[in-house]
Amino acid sequence: MKKCGVLAVLFMTGVAMGLAQSAVAPAVAPGAMAGTPGAMADKPAVAEAMVGKPDAGLADERILEAADLARTDAAGVSYTLTVEKVGKKIVLDLKARGPDFLAVFTQPRDLAGEKILRKEGKMWWGKENERPVGASPQTKIGSFGSAVYGDMGPQGWGVYYTAKRLADEGGNHVFELTAKPGAAYAKVKLTVSKADLVAVKAEYKSADGKPIKTATFEYANKAGGRKFVSVMKSTSSQGTTTLTYSNVVPGELSDDVFNVDNL
Repeated sequence: MKKCGVLAVLFMTGVAMGLAQSAVAPAVAPGAMAGTPGAMADKPAVAEAMVGKPDAGLADERILEAADLARTDAAGVSYTLTVEKVGKKIVLDLKARGPDFLAVFTQPRDLAGEKILRKEGKMWWGKENERPVGASPQTKIGSFGSAVYGDMGPQGWGVYYTAKRLADEGGNHVFELTAKPGAAYAKVKLTVSKADLVAVKAEYKSADGKPIKTATFEYANKAGGRKFVSVMKSTSSQGTTTLTYSNVVPGELSDDVFNVDNL
């Protein structure tokens, strides 16, 4: 298995194993290693089993990893992303696996064929017959609104951030996240539903703590039997930009999809 495939498997199967250990206490048998077919198959079921168990005693990193499951999959997931703000619209085809994703612009015509690849915390822009170049996750999608490249796919809450637990707010866990290498934002105040273990609100901040924008999330989609993001509303001083996720199809994606040489 190539490197990015191994990372994706470790990322997502670690979620399943951690949820199972935190929720039901028994230790994982020495032979039940992350990345085995059994562990992969059980991941969605384990995540779903945690729904409605707010007092399961999950470790912070497991809560964040569970929240990540609502935007990606260990084997792979494909979907359509539509970005809209005041009469402007951009459409992309997106493929995600673990914390990595590939986004391909399909509309409007002047952006069609451009690609954004995020792999192992690094990001590139590419297009057919052009050499890939490094890209910033803070680049605006289509140069309008408040949505950026880093908002398009998996957020990597449990991968790219160090978490500090804050006081709960109602039926939600609340975290202060500080960026590690590869993160899209310097700081995030993240609110995660205790009942569903999905992110419901994110307050993005600069390194010195100044507010950048706020996002809310909805989960009308399903993938592998679990909730999957359907809407992200990103609001800043420039107004609200809406990201809509549709046509969600889980399915294994090869390493070639996430190879920068194929952009």
